[in-house]
Amino acid sequence: MAARVHGRVTTLVTQGEKQATDVSKSPLGPSRCLRFGLLRDRQSNRGIQVVRDLAPHIHRQRLVIEGTPTDLISAEDITSYLSALSVELDMVEILAPVMHQSDLYGWAGWIHWETSGAHFYAWDDPKFFSVDIYTCKAFSADAAVRFTEKWFAATEIVHKEF
Repeated sequence: MAARVHGRVTTLVTQGEKQATDVSKSPLGPSRCLRFGLLRDRQSNRGIQVVRDLAPHIHRQRLVIEGTPTDLISAEDITSYLSALSVELDMVEILAPVMHQSDLYGWAGWIHWETSGAHFYAWDDPKFFSVDIYTCKAFSADAAVRFTEKWFAATEIVHKEF
């Protein structure tokens, strides 16, 4: 799978989509087509850089969830959320959440799962959070989004799976 960039949103390109594209005509040249190619976006007709999947036999799933919480988020909120998220997504917690507070940017937390992990970032001003989940085990993105929205009583929530 590979990244497809539209402004600030990144989507993935499947191996099938990549193979359906004739990268031999790429302006990147034949030597770079081994690593990169171009794919035409049907809506905008723009060229999109495609990165070759180096490990198609390994399942990888990524999800970014962002939202605006009702209340400020504390270190304890993040720690309990990350541990509860582990249960919600049926992940095996290897290491309890690790926390750090930056005077400039707010709280950051990370949890290590047997099949990868999740990062959490929280700002006080504006009230905002961002969760980045990466695993080698399939999980329900919808369940993760609903769980996160409820946990933080988010007034707005968006997500992107890739």
